Amino acid sequence: MPQKRLLTEEALRDAIRLKGEVDSFEIDADTIVTPAARTFLADRRIRLVTRSCCETPASAPATETAACADADGPTFVLEGLGVTVREKPENYTHLRGNLLVPKTDARIRFRGKLDSLESTILIVQARLAAKNATALLRDLDELLAVVRTILRAEVLDVPLEPFALMGMTEERIREISHDPKGALGIGHFMPDRSMGEDMAHLNLLRTEVRAAELAACDAFCGREPGRGDIIRSMNRLSSAVYVMMCRLKSGAFYGNGGR
Repeated sequence: MPQKRLLTEEALRDAIRLKGEVDSFEIDADTIVTPAARTFLADRRIRLVTRSCCETPASAPATETAACADADGPTFVLEGLGVTVREKPENYTHLRGNLLVPKTDARIRFRGKLDSLESTILIVQARLAAKNATALLRDLDELLAVVRTILRAEVLDVPLEPFALMGMTEERIREISHDPKGALGIGHFMPDRSMGEDMAHLNLLRTEVRAAELAACDAFCGREPGRGDIIRSMNRLSSAVYVMMCRLKSGAFYGNGGR
């Protein structure tokens, strides 16, 4: 089922502040207006009008609806409000195309987490560059490429294909992360300072991946259409970094137990 739009009093106040003084306010047919929003309109004698000039399917892009609503005027659409504006508000940002959402939108937060994750990968790589860590740097290059692919798929709203890392499929990475003892001879462990700076950096990277994964769940769980492909891939990235940590501890990168 398509996700219905909800018009709250707060959102209504923002929309009217952008539109200026009005005597009517248009909404799409699938918009749910909260009681507080209706009271706000009634108190100000603003008439609520259900838009009827565009009988678009529920799945039609918001940009198409906006173009029909006011083809010659405003150029941006505020998602969920049924409002179009000429100037982009400072507290809104592009989701895609001319569709704007608040900067606090969960999908924008997720993009920010991916941006932070990229930064952390680059910092870890910079610290490793002066060491004989060619294999680990290569693995991190692959990790960075996957993160950027996930971001591209989300921004462009295109499907995300399964990926490979360290010469392994997503499912193999998952298997090893669940049983590192069987695959690498290293049981599950908690990192500590005796394992060295590289292990600490990988563990930091793992937590950044986990934070981005949780942000993906906040952004897409319960949303239609969902992005199960992105949530799955974020989970596998977390497993992949843990596998790197296990390989580091086993001596696979330096040959000295990860020190």
